Amino acid sequence: MKLYFMKRDAVDFMKHNMDRLYTHYFHDKNNNWIEEEYGSNPFTEFMEVPDFELADVDAMSIGEADFENCKILYNNLRMLSESQCSDERLWAGLCNGTFYDYMRQRYQYPTKHLKKKETDVSAVISRFFFSVGEKSKSVRSGFYRNTLAKCWWVGRATFDKENPNHFERLDVIGASDLTTKISDIFYSNTFSSNPVILAGICDALKYFSDRGQALDEKAHIRAAMKYLNAVGGVTLLDMLTREKICKIMISRIVTILKGQPTDIDSDDTGDDDQMLEEVFEDDDSEEIAEKDGAFDINDDANVNGGRDSFAEEKKEESESITATAKALNWFDEVNVEEEMPGPEYITYGCWVKVLNERDDKVIIYHLPLKNDKTTKWFIIMEKMMGQNVGYRMFLSGRFYRVLEFGRDENG
Repeated sequence: MKLYFMKRDAVDFMKHNMDRLYTHYFHDKNNNWIEEEYGSNPFTEFMEVPDFELADVDAMSIGEADFENCKILYNNLRMLSESQCSDERLWAGLCNGTFYDYMRQRYQYPTKHLKKKETDVSAVISRFFFSVGEKSKSVRSGFYRNTLAKCWWVGRATFDKENPNHFERLDVIGASDLTTKISDIFYSNTFSSNPVILAGICDALKYFSDRGQALDEKAHIRAAMKYLNAVGGVTLLDMLTREKICKIMISRIVTILKGQPTDIDSDDTGDDDQMLEEVFEDDDSEEIAEKDGAFDINDDANVNGGRDSFAEEKKEESESITATAKALNWFDEVNVEEEMPGPEYITYGCWVKVLNERDDKVIIYHLPLKNDKTTKWFIIMEKMMGQNVGYRMFLSGRFYRVLEFGRDENG
């Protein structure tokens, strides 16, 4: 398989003329039109790599496909440097060249209808190109907005060569609502580029996953990330250990799970912080796209002004959060041994008291954590999962009834 750069002047040509070229992405099955429009071959061969295929978008959801592509792209393109992967020419070449057909299929362009020109143009630029600017925020937006670039960068951030499962951290993050998670964990917070901090965040998410505690992306994960950002306003997060980062996250999420009041309001819309990629996932959300991401690509002042405005808003928000964090004695908070609220049903990491109705014998079972491979699972334990007090089951000629349950001290 050959990888191609798109020539710099070809990239500029495409983006400058996208208001008339964008319809080709809807109608043209191959990318021959690019050379015809540009007037010569727009690509330069960059490197040859072993053949590989991206995830089948027809066999899974978009989130699942992107999740798999994080692993596929990074595994197969690990030889690329950060500098190379920060170059728009590479991703423009892959999206418009090597994987042009895949990109069209991924966004259903073969069956998609033209809608609002301004929105359609913005979507094509966000998906097929990699826009960077002078400000670090703009550079990071390129990493996580371009469809293929975001997969490589997330794969790189979560790859752990010391772990037999190199992508365990990515598995912990999971495919569900992946675009929002990428925005909250990688795009909106620069500290996630620190592998120690990211490992601590993933350890915290794994803590709840192992115990069968479902977390809401906005109410729990985003809120905890905002709190961690606030802590970063009063101390240098880079100096904290992986374990300390993990404990800060767990402490905050447990506080939220218990319904206790918090000092930082995370119940905002979050839409202004979301990537264009997420905005355009729903083709019916034209009004949202127009508000958050659509712009005239020929109006540089409009684009730069939008960035400046965004930066000012984020600065004000950051200053507000930091001021709140300074009022918190967060060291005291995270040093308190937090206890998970009791489970609503039997799940991983629970003790369960069961009555053997045949001989009136009470038995206590200890369900292991989700990824515990050392503890043997019995059929009765599997049957109890997801059940509640009073649940009755018949096994080996006997009836068993659940009397009570709770979380193990170590679970």
